[in-house]
This record gives sequence, structure tokens and C-alpha cells, in this order.
Amino acid sequence: MSGSWGVDEHKWKHVRGDGTSGFVTVIVDLTPQVDGTGPARLLDMVPGRSADAFGEWLDARGGTFRHRIRVVTM
Repeated sequence: MSGSWGVDEHKWKHVRGDGTSGFVTVIVDLTPQVDGTGPARLLDMVPGRSADAFGEWLDARGGTFRHRIRVVTM
């Protein structure tokens, strides 16, 4: 089974003065949309807005999970 993923950043406008940027990296499984079998699903939101934020998230999932990914869009 292969996967198609969407990755984007989002700014929480209501986050102010807490010492963080308020940005999160949003990871979405687009496979059901690509396959025509259903809606996309939110996999996770991680603090930050960088390739490192996404890379660390992927590393935490392990090799089996990563090898199923075929397309990532931003």
C-alpha cells in the first residue's frame, strides 16, 4: 500500500506572547482522495514550520511507514 501526503504550515492567529511562533506543520493523508475511496484525513500537527519539523515527524514513524510514502506535496 502506497501513500500520498499533503504537508503545509498553518499559523494559529490566536497564539500571542507565549514564546512560540504559533506555526504548526500539518500532515494530511491524501491517499483516499487520490484513490477515490473517501476524504483525506488529518494525520498530525507538529509545532514549527520547517523541513526539520516534518523530517523529525517522519523519523519518529520508522522505516516501514516511510517506505509506503510515494508522493508528498506542499
